[in-house]
Amino acid sequence: MALALGRTVAELEETMSSSEFSEWLEYYELSPFGAWRDNYHSAQIASLIYNANRGKSNPMGIDNFMYMDRETAEQRRESEFIASLDAGAVKKNG
Repeated sequence: MALALGRTVAELEETMSSSEFSEWLEYYELSPFGAWRDNYHSAQIASLIYNANRGKSNPMGIDNFMYMDRETAEQRRESEFIASLDAGAVKKNG
């Protein structure tokens, strides 16, 4: 929040009341701001450009273009792999 407001954390701690902070949290729930939102907008544009020029290949959604740090990407791949193993076990035993 400090970055979005152009202030330091220390400045916000000195000048922002807990009620104002709560209001900012509510506002963020309605209209997120910051790096995540910027990433989403860039992914939205990249998805639009890709899909407009993709020819006969399958369309790609915004998730395909969202920036993800290496650790998060690895965790997601592991989770998807485990989910696919679980799905296979259900089919085999079901």
